[in-house]
Amino acid sequence: MTDKRASELLSENLTAIYGFAFARLYDKNKVDDLASEIVCEIITSARKLHNEEAFWGFAWKIAENTFRRF
Repeated sequence: MTDKRASELLSENLTAIYGFAFARLYDKNKVDDLASEIVCEIITSARKLHNEEAFWGFAWKIAENTFRRF
């Protein structure tokens, strides 16, 4: 998957990523940082994804892992 296609898919659902971060942190500054890290990780890692249909499962797993490291 290209960075551009991953960005397109994410832009359609950025509020879901932000909601994921907010549901776990409740601090706006930290939520913004976490959401940004999640988006960057997804776009970077999506290069390895070959099946676009698996994108959201892949993206949510990255979100969970990024939150754990955060």
